[in-house]
Amino acid sequence: MAGAQIIIPHARPRPRPRSLRRTMTKLSQLALCSLFSIWAYSAQAIIINLEPESSTPAVGDSVDVDLTISGLGNGAAPSLGAYFLEIFFDATVLDLDTVTHGTSLGDPDDFFETDVVTDIGSGDVSLEVISFLDVVDLDALQGDSFLLATLTFNVLGMGGSDFSFGPAYDFSDAPGENTLVPTFTITQLRVGGGGPATPVNAPNGIALLLLGLISLATLRRRSSAT
Repeated sequence: MAGAQIIIPHARPRPRPRSLRRTMTKLSQLALCSLFSIWAYSAQAIIINLEPESSTPAVGDSVDVDLTISGLGNGAAPSLGAYFLEIFFDATVLDLDTVTHGTSLGDPDDFFETDVVTDIGSGDVSLEVISFLDVVDLDALQGDSFLLATLTFNVLGMGGSDFSFGPAYDFSDAPGENTLVPTFTITQLRVGGGGPATPVNAPNGIALLLLGLISLATLRRRSSAT
């Protein structure tokens, strides 16, 4: 039609649906609860320790190195339900012969109680144990400290073992709902000389909490801007 005017209304931003806002709020609350749980468990000073029975073995000796955990509940929560970690050592000084797992997560030879994976390489070993026992049984089995595994090495040559933990690790409580954030300590083995217990850096629980809060704040700002 001649002279007719077509009016195109300005686009208006659609309001965010209430259901989406509620979902975002619930997700934020769940994330905060998880972060506070991590902080609470890390505040319990859970320690993973690697210590040889002798810090000064001779060439040709066999030496046991105990991997232990401490700082858990004594017959109560938190108990350990599963873990994974890597251990590195100098393959020119030590040869890993066997790994004997402890029984505080269940019988390592009974696949109805535990799933155990041990991967031995040249200069490294990874350990993964998942318990199928319920929380009550794990609480009863575990004190505030116990043996995770014993690593038996053959001493090949002079020098230091230079034990270290890998950056990838995971420790979870018996229900499998919370991540345990431990500190690592090592007593270095020296063929011909001893070494002191050496702390190994691990992520701090408070740092993880702050990082999570910053991420949540950034996410909420971005969602409000869209």
